[in-house]
Amino acid sequence: MKYAISLLLLAIITGCTKQYNSDNLSITSKNVNKPLSTFPFELRDDNQLYIQIKVNEKDSLIFNVDTGASSYVVVDSIARNKLKLNFDGEETNIGASSFTTIKSSSNNKIELGNVKLENLTLYSIPYESVDFDGIIGCEFFLNYVVDINYDRKTIKLYDPKTYKYKGKKKRLEVKMDNGVPLIKSSFMLNDSLYEDWFMLDTGADDRISFNSTAVKNLNLENKLKVVGSSNSMDSNGIIYKSPLVLVNEIKISDYSFYNVIASLSKAKLGTNASDSHIGALGNIVLNKMNIIYDLGNNSLYLEPKYFK
Repeated sequence: MKYAISLLLLAIITGCTKQYNSDNLSITSKNVNKPLSTFPFELRDDNQLYIQIKVNEKDSLIFNVDTGASSYVVVDSIARNKLKLNFDGEETNIGASSFTTIKSSSNNKIELGNVKLENLTLYSIPYESVDFDGIIGCEFFLNYVVDINYDRKTIKLYDPKTYKYKGKKKRLEVKMDNGVPLIKSSFMLNDSLYEDWFMLDTGADDRISFNSTAVKNLNLENKLKVVGSSNSMDSNGIIYKSPLVLVNEIKISDYSFYNVIASLSKAKLGTNASDSHIGALGNIVLNKMNIIYDLGNNSLYLEPKYFK
């Protein structure tokens, strides 16, 4: 069985709150559902989203768009050498299976498309051997309605104070936990349907993962067929091994996925050991739908993809 190294970009402990203030929103829309900005993203072979942004007047930086992270993160070598950030604080980073202390820098600016954000805190993490410069997490998502269209490889930003959903899909409730979004989804286990909260993680290059508490409480390693294993690295650089199992069906709102490979965490620390949600939906599943994130209003809309 081939062993895959997957980079799981997971939650920074800094919580997210609604930030509809003039300091962060430099553009407002007078027309309902008129985008504030539209820009392309690249969906790489690792099934993750990447965009070009400007940080403190330094242009063409590549950032990963990660709903599984709560804050803005910069690769340490970029933060120190290219951006020359002034570190004036520290925070605790919660990785998938570990904790560590990281440095922070306040009063920074980011530009993407027509949008400028100011007075931002950036966190520095010493990733090794990665081909991106940083991460945009859910702090950004809470400022806007974010329409990720995987068909057209575009992201549209809307003013959350005026946006009105006009599609035909039902609203899904979102619960925020440690700064990252959760939705309810269900999966089959021994011919029974289980429903619980799953984290939405566009920064994970897998399909589904189950937290260690769920693995233990539901005895998943014995109840699901083991088909292999994988090695993964969390955001603190810790490498860990997980069994891979076959899930007959997982249902997310109106969408069903069959014979899905899932990883089973054995973590004792970090987000993969959390009991506040059962696991995570990675971007291999999420990119099968077009998704409108209205996290400031605890809402999510899943729409079908039309182009294959």
